[in-house]
Amino acid sequence: MQSNNRGTVLMVGEAIDGHLSAGTRDRGRMALNLAERLGGRPVGVLIGYESESAAHTWSAAAGISVIALEHAHCRFPNPTITASGVVDLVDEYAPRAVCFPHTMRPCHAAAALAFQLNVPCVTAVEAVAEKNNHFELKRSIFGGKLCRTVSVGQTPLVMTVMPGMGSPSLPAAAPGSPLSVETRSLPDADHGVIPQRIDRRRDADQ
Repeated sequence: MQSNNRGTVLMVGEAIDGHLSAGTRDRGRMALNLAERLGGRPVGVLIGYESESAAHTWSAAAGISVIALEHAHCRFPNPTITASGVVDLVDEYAPRAVCFPHTMRPCHAAAALAFQLNVPCVTAVEAVAEKNNHFELKRSIFGGKLCRTVSVGQTPLVMTVMPGMGSPSLPAAAPGSPLSVETRSLPDADHGVIPQRIDRRRDADQ
C-alpha cells in the first residue's frame, strides 16, 4: 500500500451490459463528499465487462479516478464475484470505507465483502461524520419514524449509502489528485454462482 492511499474511500458501482447502472451514476459525488470528510481521496470501483467506456464516463461526470474490474460473468450483476474482486483492492488501498449503493444486489455484495473481511457492515446510511476517531453513521429505523446513530471504530467500514448523500457544492475533482481510469481483469475462479441476467428496465427503476 502506498502512503498516498491513506484515507481512501472506495465507491463501488455497476456497469450492466457495458452501461452505468441507475444506482451508480450519482455515487461518485458521494465518494467526493465522504473523502472530504475523512481527509482522504475517492476512488470509484466499477464492476462489469467491456465497461471501459462506462468507466471513463463515470470518472468524467463525477470527477474521481475509477478502476474497472472486469469478468465475463459480471456483464450482468453478480454480487459474489463483486465481493471477491473488491477484496484485493482493500488489500492494496487499505481504505477507511468501502461504499455500495443501497439497492438489492449491491447490498448482497456489501454483506459478502464484510463477511470475507470480518469487518462491520452498516446499511441504508443517510449521513456520515467522524468523531473521536469513530464513524458516526445516521440511518432511519421503524419505517423512517426514528433516526438512529451508529458509532463504528473499526476500519475498513463497509456500508450501503442512500441516494442524495453527496454534496453538490464540492469541486469537480479532489484537489491535487489527477484523475485516472484503469481496467483490470478479474481472474477466473469457481465462484459457485450462476451469472444473473436481468431486465435492464427493471434495474433502472431501482
